[in-house]
Amino acid sequence: MGELARVLRRIDRHDVLDDASDVLLSDCRQAESQGLSGADAVPDETLTAGALTMQDLEAARRGLRMPTYDAILLHGDEPDEEDFAWHLADRLERLGLKVGER
Repeated sequence: MGELARVLRRIDRHDVLDDASDVLLSDCRQAESQGLSGADAVPDETLTAGALTMQDLEAARRGLRMPTYDAILLHGDEPDEEDFAWHLADRLERLGLKVGER
């Protein structure tokens, strides 16, 4: 997280730090509570190149092939956006597409 903060400051994106600091701290606390800290909490880039989801990271850690996705849905936190994303993911899967982490 320190490197992220340094980069954001270097590119003069203090607004991102201000907006995301609570979430970043929460993530750090969660990682620490799971016994992860320092290098353990940050995946090795050589193993995780191309990882898009937590499932991809887990596959990389286990030495398994990462899945190939046909679609990944990103949505906001508003209930109607989330509902629509779930609806769309269901429809895509019924068409035979593999949708990222659900």
